Amino acid sequence: MNRLIILWLMFFAFIHFTSKSQTKDSKDLKLINVSVDTIYSQYITLTYEFNESAENEYVMIYQCCNYCNKQTNYDCRIDSTIMSATNLQWIDSAGGAIPIYYSIGWKLSGGSAPQCCMILNTTSSSSGCKNSCVLEWNPYVYYLYFEWGSDNISGKLDSIDYYIFCKNVDKNGSFKLFDSIVGGDPSLNIGSINKKQYEARFLENNTNYEFFVKAVRKSDAIFSFSTISRFRTGYEETDPVDITTNGVSVIDNKLISIDVSTGYFSTPFNKLHLYRNEFSGNFPAFTQIKSLDYNSISNNYQFTDSTADPQKRLYQYMVLSDNKCKANDSSNIMTNIYLDGGRVQNEKYKDSIFFVQQGWSLLDTFELLRVVGNNKFVIKDFLSIENSRCLVDIEAYLGEGSVVNYQIKSKKNYFSNIISIDHEPTIEFPNAFYPFSKYRENQTFYPILIFASEENYLFIIYNRWGQEMFRATKPPHYCFLNPKWADLECLEQNKQEHRSWDGTFQGKDAPAGFYTYNISYSFNEKSGRFFTSGSFMLVR
Repeated sequence: MNRLIILWLMFFAFIHFTSKSQTKDSKDLKLINVSVDTIYSQYITLTYEFNESAENEYVMIYQCCNYCNKQTNYDCRIDSTIMSATNLQWIDSAGGAIPIYYSIGWKLSGGSAPQCCMILNTTSSSSGCKNSCVLEWNPYVYYLYFEWGSDNISGKLDSIDYYIFCKNVDKNGSFKLFDSIVGGDPSLNIGSINKKQYEARFLENNTNYEFFVKAVRKSDAIFSFSTISRFRTGYEETDPVDITTNGVSVIDNKLISIDVSTGYFSTPFNKLHLYRNEFSGNFPAFTQIKSLDYNSISNNYQFTDSTADPQKRLYQYMVLSDNKCKANDSSNIMTNIYLDGGRVQNEKYKDSIFFVQQGWSLLDTFELLRVVGNNKFVIKDFLSIENSRCLVDIEAYLGEGSVVNYQIKSKKNYFSNIISIDHEPTIEFPNAFYPFSKYRENQTFYPILIFASEENYLFIIYNRWGQEMFRATKPPHYCFLNPKWADLECLEQNKQEHRSWDGTFQGKDAPAGFYTYNISYSFNEKSGRFFTSGSFMLVR
Protein backbone atom coordinates (compact mmCIF):
# COMPACT_ATOMS: atom_id res chain seq x y z
CA MET A 1 0.00 0.00 0.00
CA ASN A 2 2.76 2.38 0.93
CA ARG A 3 4.54 1.57 -2.37
CA LEU A 4 1.40 2.46 -4.32
CA ILE A 5 1.06 5.82 -2.57
CA ILE A 6 4.70 6.67 -3.37
CA LEU A 7 4.19 5.82 -7.08
CA TRP A 8 1.09 8.08 -7.20
CA LEU A 9 3.01 10.95 -5.62
CA MET A 10 5.89 10.57 -8.09
CA PHE A 11 3.50 10.53 -11.07
CA PHE A 12 1.66 13.62 -9.79
CA ALA A 13 4.97 15.46 -9.37
CA PHE A 14 6.07 14.54 -12.93
CA ILE A 15 2.74 15.73 -14.39
CA HIS A 16 2.99 18.97 -12.39
CA PHE A 17 6.58 19.62 -13.53
CA THR A 18 5.73 18.86 -17.16
CA SER A 19 2.71 21.15 -17.06
CA LYS A 20 4.81 23.94 -15.56
CA SER A 21 7.40 23.62 -18.35
CA GLN A 22 4.78 23.53 -21.07
CA THR A 23 2.89 26.57 -19.81
CA LYS A 24 5.84 28.86 -19.10
CA ASP A 25 5.01 32.34 -20.48
CA SER A 26 7.05 33.08 -23.63
CA LYS A 27 7.01 36.83 -22.71
CA ASP A 28 9.60 36.02 -20.06
CA LEU A 29 12.07 35.28 -22.87
CA LYS A 30 13.02 37.76 -25.63
CA LEU A 31 15.43 37.50 -28.57
CA ILE A 32 17.30 40.83 -28.70
CA ASN A 33 19.39 40.45 -31.83
CA VAL A 34 21.25 38.10 -34.15
CA SER A 35 24.79 39.12 -35.01
CA VAL A 36 28.06 37.84 -36.48
CA ASP A 37 31.37 38.06 -34.68
CA THR A 38 33.47 40.11 -37.12
CA ILE A 39 36.66 39.84 -35.07
CA TYR A 40 37.16 36.14 -34.47
CA SER A 41 35.64 33.16 -36.24
CA GLN A 42 32.52 34.80 -37.76
CA TYR A 43 30.25 32.63 -35.64
CA ILE A 44 26.66 33.75 -35.21
CA THR A 45 25.61 34.81 -31.76
CA LEU A 46 22.12 35.30 -30.36
CA THR A 47 21.57 37.91 -27.68
CA TYR A 48 18.52 37.31 -25.51
CA GLU A 49 17.11 38.36 -22.16
CA PHE A 50 14.96 36.45 -19.71
CA ASN A 51 13.20 36.70 -16.40
CA GLU A 52 15.75 36.20 -13.62
CA SER A 53 13.39 33.77 -11.90
CA ALA A 54 13.87 31.47 -14.88
CA GLU A 55 17.59 30.95 -14.22
CA ASN A 56 18.73 27.38 -14.76
CA GLU A 57 15.75 26.72 -17.03
CA TYR A 58 16.22 25.33 -20.51
CA VAL A 59 15.87 27.66 -23.56
CA MET A 60 15.42 26.17 -27.00
CA ILE A 61 16.96 27.65 -30.17
CA TYR A 62 15.13 27.12 -33.45
CA GLN A 63 15.98 27.70 -37.08
CA CYS A 64 13.44 28.57 -39.67
CA CYS A 65 12.51 25.76 -42.04
CA ASN A 66 10.95 26.07 -45.48
CA TYR A 67 9.33 29.52 -46.08
CA CYS A 68 9.88 30.96 -42.58
CA ASN A 69 6.48 32.64 -42.54
CA LYS A 70 4.53 30.27 -40.30
CA GLN A 71 4.99 29.31 -36.69
CA THR A 72 4.97 25.66 -37.64
CA ASN A 73 8.05 26.21 -39.79
CA TYR A 74 10.08 27.07 -36.69
CA ASP A 75 10.17 23.51 -35.40
CA CYS A 76 13.79 22.79 -36.40
CA ARG A 77 15.50 22.81 -33.01
CA ILE A 78 19.26 23.21 -33.39
CA ASP A 79 20.44 23.71 -29.81
CA SER A 80 19.42 24.18 -26.22
CA THR A 81 21.08 25.81 -23.28
CA ILE A 82 20.44 26.42 -19.62
CA MET A 83 19.82 30.01 -18.52
CA SER A 84 22.81 31.59 -16.84
CA ALA A 85 24.04 35.02 -15.83
CA THR A 86 25.23 35.73 -19.35
CA ASN A 87 22.94 36.32 -22.32
CA LEU A 88 25.39 35.43 -25.14
CA GLN A 89 25.69 31.98 -26.61
CA TRP A 90 27.67 30.83 -29.70
CA ILE A 91 25.31 28.66 -31.66
CA ASP A 92 26.07 28.44 -35.38
CA SER A 93 28.68 29.00 -38.07
CA ALA A 94 28.21 31.94 -40.43
CA GLY A 95 29.85 30.26 -43.35
CA GLY A 96 26.61 29.81 -45.27
CA ALA A 97 25.67 31.80 -48.35
CA ILE A 98 22.05 32.49 -47.37
CA PRO A 99 20.52 34.32 -44.38
CA ILE A 100 19.10 32.14 -41.61
CA TYR A 101 16.15 33.15 -39.41
CA TYR A 102 16.17 32.23 -35.72
CA SER A 103 13.61 32.05 -32.94
CA ILE A 104 13.92 31.09 -29.27
CA GLY A 105 11.51 29.74 -26.68
CA TRP A 106 11.11 27.70 -23.55
CA LYS A 107 11.22 23.96 -23.83
CA LEU A 108 8.15 22.79 -25.78
CA SER A 109 6.82 26.38 -26.09
CA GLY A 110 8.82 28.34 -28.67
CA GLY A 111 7.61 31.46 -30.42
CA SER A 112 9.75 34.63 -30.14
CA ALA A 113 9.79 37.05 -33.07
CA PRO A 114 12.21 35.73 -35.72
CA GLN A 115 15.39 37.58 -36.64
CA CYS A 116 18.02 36.83 -39.26
CA CYS A 117 21.75 36.98 -39.68
CA MET A 118 23.10 39.26 -42.42
CA ILE A 119 25.14 37.50 -45.11
CA LEU A 120 27.35 39.93 -47.05
CA ASN A 121 28.59 39.18 -50.58
CA THR A 122 30.86 41.31 -52.76
CA THR A 123 30.93 41.19 -56.56
CA SER A 124 32.41 43.20 -59.41
CA SER A 125 30.78 46.51 -60.24
CA SER A 126 28.06 46.40 -62.87
CA SER A 127 29.41 49.68 -64.30
CA GLY A 128 32.56 47.89 -65.43
CA CYS A 129 34.83 49.81 -63.06
CA LYS A 130 37.67 47.62 -61.86
CA ASN A 131 38.40 49.73 -58.78
CA SER A 132 34.80 49.44 -57.56
CA CYS A 133 32.81 46.58 -56.08
CA VAL A 134 29.17 45.97 -55.24
CA LEU A 135 28.18 45.01 -51.69
CA GLU A 136 24.94 43.05 -51.34
CA TRP A 137 23.30 41.81 -48.17
CA ASN A 138 19.89 40.87 -46.86
CA PRO A 139 18.27 43.59 -44.72
CA TYR A 140 18.13 42.99 -41.00
CA VAL A 141 14.58 42.17 -39.85
CA TYR A 142 13.44 43.25 -36.39
CA TYR A 143 9.89 43.65 -35.07
CA LEU A 144 8.77 46.50 -32.80
CA TYR A 145 5.78 44.30 -31.98
CA PHE A 146 5.00 40.84 -33.19
CA GLU A 147 2.12 38.39 -33.44
CA TRP A 148 1.84 34.78 -34.55
CA GLY A 149 -1.16 34.55 -36.86
CA SER A 150 -3.07 31.49 -37.80
CA ASP A 151 -1.07 31.15 -40.99
CA ASN A 152 1.45 33.99 -41.24
CA ILE A 153 3.77 36.04 -39.09
CA SER A 154 2.65 39.67 -38.69
CA GLY A 155 3.88 42.76 -36.91
CA LYS A 156 5.50 46.17 -37.36
CA LEU A 157 9.08 46.23 -38.62
CA ASP A 158 11.67 48.61 -37.19
CA SER A 159 13.53 51.15 -39.30
CA ILE A 160 17.21 50.24 -39.78
CA ASP A 161 20.30 52.26 -40.75
CA TYR A 162 23.35 50.53 -42.24
CA TYR A 163 27.02 51.42 -41.84
CA ILE A 164 29.63 50.02 -44.23
CA PHE A 165 33.11 49.30 -42.85
CA CYS A 166 36.17 48.67 -45.00
CA LYS A 167 39.74 47.44 -44.42
CA ASN A 168 42.74 47.51 -46.76
CA VAL A 169 44.12 44.02 -46.20
CA ASP A 170 47.33 44.57 -48.18
CA LYS A 171 48.31 47.46 -45.94
CA ASN A 172 47.41 45.60 -42.73
CA GLY A 173 44.92 48.34 -41.99
CA SER A 174 42.04 48.25 -39.55
CA PHE A 175 38.34 48.46 -40.31
CA LYS A 176 37.18 52.05 -40.84
CA LEU A 177 33.77 53.52 -41.51
CA PHE A 178 33.41 53.81 -45.28
CA ASP A 179 29.86 55.09 -45.74
CA SER A 180 26.32 54.87 -44.38
CA ILE A 181 22.85 54.19 -45.77
CA VAL A 182 19.55 55.30 -44.29
CA GLY A 183 17.58 52.09 -44.49
CA GLY A 184 14.01 53.04 -43.62
CA ASP A 185 11.28 50.47 -43.02
CA PRO A 186 12.30 47.40 -45.07
CA SER A 187 8.68 46.18 -45.35
CA LEU A 188 9.88 42.64 -46.00
CA ASN A 189 8.21 39.29 -45.61
CA ILE A 190 10.01 36.79 -43.46
CA GLY A 191 12.26 34.71 -45.66
CA SER A 192 12.32 37.36 -48.39
CA ILE A 193 15.33 37.34 -50.68
CA ASN A 194 15.27 41.13 -51.12
CA LYS A 195 18.75 42.62 -50.92
CA LYS A 196 20.35 45.89 -49.96
CA GLN A 197 22.93 46.99 -52.50
CA TYR A 198 25.76 49.49 -52.25
CA GLU A 199 28.63 50.29 -54.64
CA ALA A 200 32.03 50.99 -53.09
CA ARG A 201 33.79 53.27 -55.56
CA PHE A 202 37.29 54.59 -56.23
CA LEU A 203 39.21 51.93 -54.32
CA GLU A 204 42.93 51.43 -54.83
CA ASN A 205 43.95 49.44 -57.86
CA ASN A 206 44.87 45.74 -57.55
CA THR A 207 44.24 45.63 -53.78
CA ASN A 208 42.57 43.22 -51.34
CA TYR A 209 39.75 44.66 -49.23
CA GLU A 210 37.45 43.29 -46.55
CA PHE A 211 33.98 44.67 -45.80
CA PHE A 212 31.26 44.18 -43.23
CA VAL A 213 27.94 45.92 -42.58
CA LYS A 214 26.62 47.12 -39.24
CA ALA A 215 22.81 47.40 -38.88
CA VAL A 216 21.52 49.85 -36.25
CA ARG A 217 17.89 49.80 -35.14
CA LYS A 218 16.44 53.27 -34.83
CA SER A 219 14.04 52.37 -32.02
CA ASP A 220 16.68 51.33 -29.47
CA ALA A 221 20.11 51.79 -31.20
CA ILE A 222 20.94 48.10 -30.78
CA PHE A 223 23.20 46.91 -33.57
CA SER A 224 24.09 43.70 -35.41
CA PHE A 225 26.99 42.78 -37.71
CA SER A 226 27.05 40.98 -41.04
CA THR A 227 29.59 38.43 -42.18
CA ILE A 228 32.92 39.67 -43.54
CA SER A 229 33.44 39.53 -47.29
CA ARG A 230 36.72 39.93 -49.19
CA PHE A 231 37.21 41.51 -52.64
CA ARG A 232 40.24 42.19 -54.82
CA THR A 233 40.11 45.16 -57.19
CA GLY A 234 41.52 45.24 -60.71
CA TYR A 235 43.34 48.16 -62.32
CA GLU A 236 41.54 51.36 -63.35
CA GLU A 237 43.07 54.49 -64.87
CA THR A 238 42.92 57.19 -62.17
CA ASP A 239 44.99 60.01 -63.68
CA PRO A 240 43.07 63.30 -63.78
CA VAL A 241 41.57 64.50 -67.06
CA ASP A 242 41.95 68.18 -67.87
CA ILE A 243 38.73 70.23 -67.73
CA THR A 244 39.09 73.93 -68.58
CA THR A 245 36.55 76.73 -68.30
CA ASN A 246 37.76 78.90 -71.19
CA GLY A 247 35.48 81.88 -70.79
CA VAL A 248 32.17 83.19 -69.49
CA SER A 249 30.05 85.53 -71.62
CA VAL A 250 26.81 87.46 -71.11
CA ILE A 251 24.22 87.17 -73.90
CA ASP A 252 21.50 89.82 -74.42
CA ASN A 253 21.95 90.97 -70.83
CA LYS A 254 19.89 87.92 -69.77
CA LEU A 255 21.84 84.69 -70.22
CA ILE A 256 25.34 83.59 -69.28
CA SER A 257 27.24 81.25 -71.59
CA ILE A 258 30.12 79.13 -70.25
CA ASP A 259 32.61 77.61 -72.70
CA VAL A 260 34.36 74.41 -71.54
CA SER A 261 36.87 72.07 -73.13
CA THR A 262 38.14 68.72 -71.85
CA GLY A 263 40.78 66.12 -72.47
CA TYR A 264 39.80 62.59 -73.44
CA PHE A 265 37.56 60.68 -71.01
CA SER A 266 37.40 56.91 -71.24
CA THR A 267 34.16 55.08 -70.54
CA PRO A 268 32.10 54.90 -68.37
CA PHE A 269 32.30 58.69 -68.06
CA ASN A 270 29.07 60.16 -69.43
CA LYS A 271 28.31 63.71 -68.21
CA LEU A 272 29.67 67.12 -67.25
CA HIS A 273 27.93 69.06 -64.47
CA LEU A 274 27.93 72.87 -64.21
CA TYR A 275 28.13 74.29 -60.68
CA ARG A 276 27.46 77.93 -59.76
CA ASN A 277 28.14 80.07 -56.73
CA GLU A 278 26.41 83.42 -56.32
CA PHE A 279 29.57 85.21 -55.38
CA SER A 280 29.25 87.35 -52.27
CA GLY A 281 32.81 87.51 -50.98
CA ASN A 282 32.27 84.62 -48.57
CA PHE A 283 33.38 81.03 -48.97
CA PRO A 284 31.93 79.42 -52.10
CA ALA A 285 28.73 77.42 -51.82
CA PHE A 286 28.49 75.80 -55.24
CA THR A 287 25.25 74.18 -56.38
CA GLN A 288 24.66 72.11 -59.50
CA ILE A 289 22.50 73.89 -62.07
CA LYS A 290 22.93 72.01 -65.36
CA SER A 291 24.39 68.89 -67.01
CA LEU A 292 25.58 68.01 -70.50
CA ASP A 293 26.23 64.63 -72.06
CA TYR A 294 29.81 63.73 -72.91
CA ASN A 295 30.83 64.54 -76.50
CA SER A 296 33.67 62.27 -77.55
CA ILE A 297 34.06 63.93 -80.97
CA SER A 298 35.07 67.54 -80.24
CA ASN A 299 35.39 67.60 -76.43
CA ASN A 300 34.03 71.17 -76.51
CA TYR A 301 30.96 72.17 -74.54
CA GLN A 302 28.82 75.27 -74.05
CA PHE A 303 26.62 75.61 -70.99
CA THR A 304 23.86 78.23 -70.85
CA ASP A 305 22.74 79.57 -67.49
CA SER A 306 19.28 81.10 -67.87
CA THR A 307 18.61 81.56 -64.15
CA ALA A 308 21.36 84.11 -63.50
CA ASP A 309 20.93 87.90 -63.41
CA PRO A 310 24.16 89.20 -64.96
CA GLN A 311 23.06 92.84 -64.65
CA LYS A 312 23.19 92.67 -60.87
CA ARG A 313 25.94 90.35 -59.68
CA LEU A 314 29.05 88.30 -60.19
CA TYR A 315 28.79 84.50 -60.46
CA GLN A 316 31.46 81.84 -60.05
CA TYR A 317 31.32 78.80 -62.33
CA MET A 318 32.99 75.40 -62.07
CA VAL A 319 32.52 72.18 -64.07
CA LEU A 320 32.80 68.63 -62.67
CA SER A 321 32.95 65.37 -64.56
CA ASP A 322 30.68 62.45 -63.77
CA ASN A 323 32.93 59.38 -63.74
CA LYS A 324 31.83 56.11 -62.19
CA CYS A 325 35.34 54.65 -62.07
CA LYS A 326 37.28 57.38 -60.25
CA ALA A 327 36.87 60.56 -58.30
CA ASN A 328 35.34 63.34 -60.40
CA ASP A 329 37.72 65.79 -62.06
CA SER A 330 36.98 69.51 -61.78
CA SER A 331 37.74 72.60 -63.80
CA ASN A 332 39.13 75.97 -62.82
CA ILE A 333 36.75 78.52 -61.27
CA MET A 334 35.82 81.50 -63.45
CA THR A 335 33.34 84.39 -63.17
CA ASN A 336 31.39 86.43 -65.66
CA ILE A 337 32.65 89.96 -66.44
CA TYR A 338 30.54 92.36 -64.40
CA LEU A 339 30.46 95.98 -65.62
CA ASP A 340 29.27 98.95 -63.56
CA GLY A 341 29.65 102.71 -63.65
CA GLY A 342 28.01 106.13 -63.56
CA ARG A 343 28.40 109.81 -64.29
CA VAL A 344 31.35 111.55 -62.69
CA GLN A 345 30.22 113.90 -59.96
CA ASN A 346 30.37 117.59 -60.99
CA GLU A 347 31.38 116.57 -64.51
CA LYS A 348 28.72 117.08 -67.18
CA TYR A 349 30.18 114.94 -69.94
CA LYS A 350 32.30 112.28 -68.24
CA ASP A 351 31.47 108.74 -67.20
CA SER A 352 33.37 106.50 -64.77
CA ILE A 353 33.44 102.84 -65.83
CA PHE A 354 34.84 99.80 -64.02
CA PHE A 355 34.54 96.03 -64.34
CA VAL A 356 35.38 93.04 -62.14
CA GLN A 357 36.08 89.37 -62.89
CA GLN A 358 37.88 86.50 -61.19
CA GLY A 359 39.69 83.44 -62.46
CA TRP A 360 40.69 85.07 -65.75
CA SER A 361 44.30 84.97 -66.92
CA LEU A 362 46.50 87.91 -65.99
CA LEU A 363 47.45 88.04 -69.67
CA ASP A 364 43.86 88.69 -70.78
CA THR A 365 43.15 92.16 -72.17
CA PHE A 366 39.77 93.82 -72.59
CA GLU A 367 38.05 96.52 -74.65
CA LEU A 368 35.43 99.01 -73.52
CA LEU A 369 32.67 99.24 -76.13
CA ARG A 370 29.98 101.82 -76.82
CA VAL A 371 26.80 100.03 -77.87
CA VAL A 372 24.45 101.73 -80.33
CA GLY A 373 21.65 99.42 -81.39
CA ASN A 374 23.30 96.37 -82.93
CA ASN A 375 26.59 98.21 -83.49
CA LYS A 376 29.52 98.24 -81.10
CA PHE A 377 32.41 100.72 -81.15
CA VAL A 378 35.68 100.48 -79.24
CA ILE A 379 36.21 103.33 -76.77
CA LYS A 380 39.15 102.07 -74.73
CA ASP A 381 41.63 99.34 -75.61
CA PHE A 382 44.16 97.19 -73.73
CA LEU A 383 42.33 97.26 -70.42
CA SER A 384 43.50 94.59 -67.97
CA ILE A 385 42.66 93.13 -64.58
CA GLU A 386 44.99 95.69 -62.95
CA ASN A 387 43.68 98.48 -65.18
CA SER A 388 39.94 97.84 -64.97
CA ARG A 389 38.70 101.39 -64.27
CA CYS A 390 38.62 104.29 -66.74
CA LEU A 391 37.02 107.68 -67.49
CA VAL A 392 35.11 108.24 -70.73
CA ASP A 393 34.64 111.69 -72.28
CA ILE A 394 31.22 111.44 -73.91
CA GLU A 395 31.15 114.77 -75.77
CA ALA A 396 31.69 112.80 -78.97
CA TYR A 397 28.32 111.10 -78.43
CA LEU A 398 26.20 114.11 -77.50
CA GLY A 399 24.03 113.85 -80.60
CA GLU A 400 23.03 110.21 -80.02
CA GLY A 401 20.54 110.46 -77.21
CA SER A 402 20.77 111.00 -73.48
CA VAL A 403 21.70 107.37 -72.75
CA VAL A 404 25.17 105.96 -73.40
CA ASN A 405 25.46 102.16 -73.39
CA TYR A 406 28.71 100.40 -72.45
CA GLN A 407 30.00 96.84 -72.56
CA ILE A 408 33.31 95.07 -71.88
CA LYS A 409 34.70 92.59 -74.38
CA SER A 410 37.69 90.31 -73.85
CA LYS A 411 40.13 89.81 -76.69
CA LYS A 412 38.94 86.18 -76.74
CA ASN A 413 35.44 87.45 -77.61
CA TYR A 414 33.67 87.07 -74.26
CA PHE A 415 31.30 89.86 -73.21
CA SER A 416 30.07 91.51 -70.02
CA ASN A 417 26.63 92.83 -69.25
CA ILE A 418 25.56 96.11 -70.89
CA ILE A 419 25.05 99.16 -68.67
CA SER A 420 23.24 102.39 -69.53
CA ILE A 421 24.16 105.79 -68.10
CA ASP A 422 21.62 108.63 -68.41
CA HIS A 423 22.71 112.23 -68.96
CA GLU A 424 20.93 115.55 -68.60
CA PRO A 425 19.59 116.72 -71.98
CA THR A 426 19.81 120.37 -73.12
CA ILE A 427 18.41 122.42 -76.04
CA GLU A 428 19.36 125.91 -77.24
CA PHE A 429 18.12 128.14 -80.08
CA PRO A 430 19.91 131.10 -81.73
CA ASN A 431 17.77 134.26 -82.05
CA ALA A 432 18.96 135.05 -85.62
CA PHE A 433 20.93 133.69 -88.55
CA TYR A 434 22.54 135.17 -91.70
CA PRO A 435 22.83 132.85 -94.74
CA PHE A 436 25.74 134.90 -96.15
CA SER A 437 27.75 135.02 -92.90
CA LYS A 438 31.47 134.27 -93.15
CA TYR A 439 30.97 131.87 -90.23
CA ARG A 440 29.47 128.61 -91.46
CA GLU A 441 27.79 127.88 -88.14
CA ASN A 442 25.67 131.04 -88.58
CA GLN A 443 24.56 130.32 -92.18
CA THR A 444 21.72 127.93 -91.24
CA PHE A 445 19.11 127.81 -88.51
CA TYR A 446 18.75 124.79 -86.27
CA PRO A 447 18.33 123.94 -82.58
CA ILE A 448 21.47 122.94 -80.69
CA LEU A 449 20.32 119.71 -79.11
CA ILE A 450 22.43 117.61 -76.74
CA PHE A 451 21.37 113.96 -76.27
CA ALA A 452 18.40 114.30 -78.61
CA SER A 453 16.79 111.06 -79.73
CA GLU A 454 16.35 110.23 -83.42
CA GLU A 455 12.83 109.10 -82.58
CA ASN A 456 9.77 111.31 -82.04
CA TYR A 457 11.46 114.41 -83.45
CA LEU A 458 9.60 117.12 -85.41
CA PHE A 459 10.86 120.68 -86.15
CA ILE A 460 8.69 123.12 -88.22
CA ILE A 461 9.37 126.76 -89.19
CA TYR A 462 6.51 129.18 -90.12
CA ASN A 463 6.46 132.67 -91.66
CA ARG A 464 4.49 135.49 -90.10
CA TRP A 465 1.29 134.38 -91.89
CA GLY A 466 1.53 130.82 -90.53
CA GLN A 467 2.76 129.27 -93.76
CA GLU A 468 5.08 126.27 -93.26
CA MET A 469 8.53 127.09 -94.62
CA PHE A 470 10.62 124.10 -93.40
CA ARG A 471 10.13 120.70 -91.78
CA ALA A 472 12.74 118.32 -90.25
CA THR A 473 12.02 114.86 -88.82
CA LYS A 474 15.57 114.12 -87.68
CA PRO A 475 17.50 116.21 -85.13
CA PRO A 476 20.67 118.00 -86.32
CA HIS A 477 24.02 116.42 -85.64
CA TYR A 478 25.98 118.07 -82.85
CA CYS A 479 28.83 119.85 -84.65
CA PHE A 480 30.65 121.61 -81.79
CA LEU A 481 32.80 118.93 -80.19
CA ASN A 482 35.83 121.21 -80.37
CA PRO A 483 35.22 124.46 -78.45
CA LYS A 484 37.52 126.41 -80.82
CA TRP A 485 35.71 125.71 -84.10
CA ALA A 486 32.71 123.95 -85.57
CA ASP A 487 32.90 120.81 -87.68
CA LEU A 488 32.21 122.16 -91.21
CA GLU A 489 31.48 118.74 -92.67
CA CYS A 490 28.98 118.16 -89.87
CA LEU A 491 27.28 121.49 -90.65
CA GLU A 492 27.10 120.66 -94.34
CA GLN A 493 25.66 117.22 -93.54
CA ASN A 494 22.90 118.83 -91.47
CA LYS A 495 22.05 121.04 -94.43
CA GLN A 496 22.10 118.26 -97.03
CA GLU A 497 19.97 115.95 -94.85
CA HIS A 498 17.45 118.76 -94.20
CA ARG A 499 18.21 118.82 -90.52
CA SER A 500 18.83 122.60 -90.58
CA TRP A 501 17.15 125.46 -92.57
CA ASP A 502 19.24 127.41 -95.06
CA GLY A 503 16.74 130.27 -95.43
CA THR A 504 15.17 129.17 -98.74
CA PHE A 505 11.63 128.20 -99.69
CA GLN A 506 10.77 126.32 -102.86
CA GLY A 507 14.23 127.02 -104.28
CA LYS A 508 14.17 130.78 -103.61
CA ASP A 509 15.56 132.94 -100.82
CA ALA A 510 12.99 133.62 -98.14
CA PRO A 511 12.58 137.33 -97.27
CA ALA A 512 14.26 138.78 -94.20
CA GLY A 513 12.13 139.12 -91.12
CA PHE A 514 10.79 137.28 -88.13
CA TYR A 515 9.82 133.62 -88.24
CA THR A 516 8.41 131.22 -85.65
CA TYR A 517 9.11 127.56 -84.92
CA ASN A 518 7.52 124.63 -83.13
CA ILE A 519 9.59 121.64 -82.00
CA SER A 520 8.70 118.35 -80.35
CA TYR A 521 11.43 115.93 -79.26
CA SER A 522 12.50 113.30 -76.73
CA PHE A 523 15.81 112.28 -75.20
CA ASN A 524 15.28 108.55 -74.79
CA GLU A 525 12.50 106.02 -74.71
CA LYS A 526 11.79 106.82 -71.05
CA SER A 527 11.74 110.62 -71.18
CA GLY A 528 8.45 111.25 -72.97
CA ARG A 529 8.02 114.10 -75.51
CA PHE A 530 8.79 117.78 -74.99
CA PHE A 531 7.29 120.73 -76.88
CA THR A 532 8.87 124.16 -77.40
CA SER A 533 8.06 127.16 -79.62
CA GLY A 534 9.75 130.50 -80.25
CA SER A 535 10.78 133.09 -82.83
CA PHE A 536 13.98 134.20 -84.57
CA MET A 537 15.13 136.63 -87.28
CA LEU A 538 16.36 135.86 -90.78
CA VAL A 539 18.90 138.54 -91.70
CA ARG A 540 19.57 139.49 -95.32
